[in-house]
Amino acid sequence: MAAPRIRTPSATHSSRRETLQLPHNSDFNGASQLGLGVYDVTQKNGIRFSSYNAFLEPVRQRKNLTIWTGADLRRLLVDRGRVTGVEMVRKGETLQVQCSGEVILSAGAIGTPMAVMQSGIGPAKTLQQADIEVFVEGIKLARRIFAAEPMADLKGREILPGPGVQSDADILAYLRAEALTVYHPVGTAKMGHDSLSVVEPASLKVRDMQNLRIADASIMPTLLGGNTNAPAIMIGEKCARMILEPQSA
Repeated sequence: MAAPRIRTPSATHSSRRETLQLPHNSDFNGASQLGLGVYDVTQKNGIRFSSYNAFLEPVRQRKNLTIWTGADLRRLLVDRGRVTGVEMVRKGETLQVQCSGEVILSAGAIGTPMAVMQSGIGPAKTLQQADIEVFVEGIKLARRIFAAEPMADLKGREILPGPGVQSDADILAYLRAEALTVYHPVGTAKMGHDSLSVVEPASLKVRDMQNLRIADASIMPTLLGGNTNAPAIMIGEKCARMILEPQSA
């Protein structure tokens, strides 16, 4: 975390606070988020500093570190409550990498639950109950809304997916190719103690699994009131400490 290089001029900033009668806030990560101030940012020298830049690049020459790019995780290999490796596709080839120690899953709020369920971990009915048709119906509903008054009076034209995409199969194909989110998805493998929790808060281990931990935004119990980038990095740091603590004891 760092303070941004470009700051609002203090005189202008103070004038705005006085006009709006809002307090100055020098730390939006502190006890209160009320007030006007400047956010801390995940930057270095004015450029966004990614987790790769901060943690991997400085140590990429280590003999015990191998970095593979362009690898698409397919599933975890599980044997009697223990992850023995991972299956992935890289350069068109299906590979299985074996592991005798711990496995830390950090595939994000979308990729992590997908990998977990595709590996047969968790309730089997979850995938059967997931109904992709809800997204198709969402497109149809949006079209009906814009075709009805008063939106119809605007006489706008549909840009995406476009008038040529009409059947359920075509809409689903469009969604699979183009759908994305601009929000900060979290909580898809949340930590906690209730029936919906997947991860133990004290260890970040997946319930009923011996050596699988999750360290990404999917474990957050609820959406934060801010960006999830820095908190996700903090989760990774916390997970690393949890792994090292028994070794140093």
